[in-house]
Amino acid sequence: MEGFSKSFDVVGSVAVVETPEKAKKKELREFAGEIMATHPRVRTVARKAGATGGAFRVRPLQVIAGEKSLKTLHKENGCSYEVDLRKVYFQPRLSFERNRVAMLVKEGENVLVLFAGVGPFAINIARQQKTARVVGVEINPVAAKLFKKNVLLNKVNVKVFCEDAKKFLRRKAFLKWAHRIVMPHPTAAFKFLPAALKACKKKATIHFYAIIENNSVAAAEKEIKKICRKKSVSAKIVLYRRALSYSPHAHQAVFDVLVKKK
Repeated sequence: MEGFSKSFDVVGSVAVVETPEKAKKKELREFAGEIMATHPRVRTVARKAGATGGAFRVRPLQVIAGEKSLKTLHKENGCSYEVDLRKVYFQPRLSFERNRVAMLVKEGENVLVLFAGVGPFAINIARQQKTARVVGVEINPVAAKLFKKNVLLNKVNVKVFCEDAKKFLRRKAFLKWAHRIVMPHPTAAFKFLPAALKACKKKATIHFYAIIENNSVAAAEKEIKKICRKKSVSAKIVLYRRALSYSPHAHQAVFDVLVKKK
């Protein structure tokens, strides 16, 4: 159908689609019907009704077919997650990235996941590396509650804190604590990096996610190193990759950064 995107995300039993803003109800029903006919596990089709935003990074969605609820059970990388797409942020296209990071975690590491959502990074890490001490921090109380449920659901050992990340990073118990920090908040990553450095051990790895204009990767790398230098920390970027598309002129990137305190 003209103007309707053929690509869409599936979170559990919910398909999240992009449609023309002024599409007619009949067109929406037909489009949703095609998706449900070809994807038997999809029981709800919801269209994006605005941009991701607000303190909790939630995207407004409008159900156009199927069950009205946007609560679902999503499975990836051998883990299961209860999700409520009306109230929490969840990005299924980061499944590969979550597994990539989990596979890098070594025995006995202290791992801190900031902006943890319903727990997909933290739980996958704890599942794959059972000797790791994993802590997840999430400010959205609904997401944090689901995170705790998902820890029990997946039978893993993860400590969950419902707290603002900057406030959490002032806790003395977590100063110089982490061997590895995961920062999957791409629109605010640079703002939180100085505080995150305080939680790093003398040597640590930071998985740093940011929205990058397609021609500004070098500038982003320079800014990461500049922030670290101001905190008397040396930084070496050992990996850069596009995690997913963000807009025609920008993408979400991940930088794996090795930091060493002087």
